[in-house]
Amino acid sequence: MEAGWEGPLEEEEMEVGSRPTERVQGMLLALPQSYRDVLTCRLLVHLSVKETAARMSRSEASVKILQFRALKRAADLEQDVGGTMESDLGVS
Repeated sequence: MEAGWEGPLEEEEMEVGSRPTERVQGMLLALPQSYRDVLTCRLLVHLSVKETAARMSRSEASVKILQFRALKRAADLEQDVGGTMESDLGVS
């Protein structure tokens, strides 16, 4: 342990946006509004598909498709900058 371990980084030494929360917020801002809305409702507010559909004035099928596309786009964006969006969002 003595060789090669320098201990935890100080807060100011951490790379900006390296925290999962900051990465998720940045990723949401990079997505189209409808994708942000569906992911916010489903993953952050924990609304059901039915509740999300009512809130977004869409059908349940539309919400499911929109969520799938939003997660795919988010994963593609995350791959472009490195890392895995799914682990930050709790999706497996």
